[in-house]
Amino acid sequence: MNDLQLVRGLGEQIVERLREDIFAGRIAEGERLRETELARRFSVSRGPIREAIQQLTWEGVLETD
Repeated sequence: MNDLQLVRGLGEQIVERLREDIFAGRIAEGERLRETELARRFSVSRGPIREAIQQLTWEGVLETD
């Protein structure tokens, strides 16, 4: 498995975890998500977090300002 596959798989895992947290109410509506805090929480760099936020925004789950 190459690094790109690892990052993509990790990003997908982060998308799923964030989606679950949002729909379960663990992340409140209107709560600001900060890349640095999420990166620390998931023990990853900000790149996969940024991609996860973009994916969830594209799906309509998140809004950006």
